[in-house]
Amino acid sequence: MKHIASGVVALLFLLSASGPAHAQEVVEASTGFKTWINSWKSEQPGPESMKSSTIALVGWAAEVEFSSSVFADASYLMSASDYRFDQGAGTADVKHQNYILAIGYRFKHRVDVFTGFKNSQFWERLAKSKTTVSGPLLGVQGTAPLNDAYSLFVKLTYFPLSTKKTAAEAGEKETARGRSAEAGVRYAFTKRTFGALGYRYETIEGTKTRVEDTFAGPTIDVMFYF
Repeated sequence: MKHIASGVVALLFLLSASGPAHAQEVVEASTGFKTWINSWKSEQPGPESMKSSTIALVGWAAEVEFSSSVFADASYLMSASDYRFDQGAGTADVKHQNYILAIGYRFKHRVDVFTGFKNSQFWERLAKSKTTVSGPLLGVQGTAPLNDAYSLFVKLTYFPLSTKKTAAEAGEKETARGRSAEAGVRYAFTKRTFGALGYRYETIEGTKTRVEDTFAGPTIDVMFYF
């Protein structure tokens, strides 16, 4: 909870530091549901690699856009079931939660630039260990309308992260590099409701251990304007 609270404080600080944006009226606000159906592949230096079962991360998202074209958004996802890795005669079950807070600027040519904060946490039940991956992010998103109902979108994000693993025996820390890419199509059901179907690929690589974790799979969003 302290990580979520610190992220909210950081977002409020960014909003207050963004000039007159916080004094501008809200143009649009939306909230809704997000789902990311993905599997997790962990590759270590050499031939060793592990791949998990496919699970669904489910949660919510919200966005507020101001009259100055500044926007702020937040999302929170948690695993509906555990990732399961087969390890010889045994298995490893891992729970995952992820939240992102961001603030950005929306250009007239349907291009967004944004910065913010990302936090992911993984709990391995059998080993009773927890890994936290957190840090700033920087990204860009482009939208291309096809007609009044359909539009295409592409979103690219880079995040320099710090990784902290804690277990009953000891704790480990290192830095990591992360990248994600998401592309898909949006459809406006009504003037107040739209859905999005896409595919998201995310990779995180530790700079010391050289372990590369990859998460990939389809995304589904349903958002409501109010």
